[in-house]
Amino acid sequence: MSENPLPNRKSPRLKGYDYRLSGAYFVTICSYQRGYLFGEVADSKMVLSRAGAIAQERWLDLPNHHSVGLDAFIVMPNHVHGIVILENDGGPRAANARVLPMESPQGVLEAQPAAGDVARSSIAGSLSAVVGSYKSAVTRQLRRDLNMPALKVWQNRYHDHIIRTRESFEKIQHYIWTNPGCWERDRYFSED
Repeated sequence: MSENPLPNRKSPRLKGYDYRLSGAYFVTICSYQRGYLFGEVADSKMVLSRAGAIAQERWLDLPNHHSVGLDAFIVMPNHVHGIVILENDGGPRAANARVLPMESPQGVLEAQPAAGDVARSSIAGSLSAVVGSYKSAVTRQLRRDLNMPALKVWQNRYHDHIIRTRESFEKIQHYIWTNPGCWERDRYFSED
């Protein structure tokens, strides 16, 4: 009998949480092997490469394909940080709110958790579906534009944080906006 050679990975998503819920989420998506694909930081400002410009364009295009609003975001040399506001009106609801009601271009959004454990696959309208769509769009365009059909652009996973308070929302905005100025202290920075 052979053992499974694949590592037993645990989901980084919050167990039992329905990621289709309307509300604000902070996401970080890293480039493949954290390679400096998207540009460089010079004088505390992000200078986008062609790949970085595509990553930015595709991010800004998300509301044209999904029920989302966008807030602060930044494309960094090897990752993208952004606040995504899911606007799934008519989505699942329960008794008590756990996601911060957010102002968006469409008005105030309020969200509640769904009862029970929700499957973590890319369900339509979920945060995973939005992130997966974004990663696919960037990868497709880069492979086509750079004529590199096997190019690996992203790590398989992404990080998320459910934003529950106005204070947390504002701290995350500030973190994103000031990220280029703190680049050499960033956990994703490497001198290699």
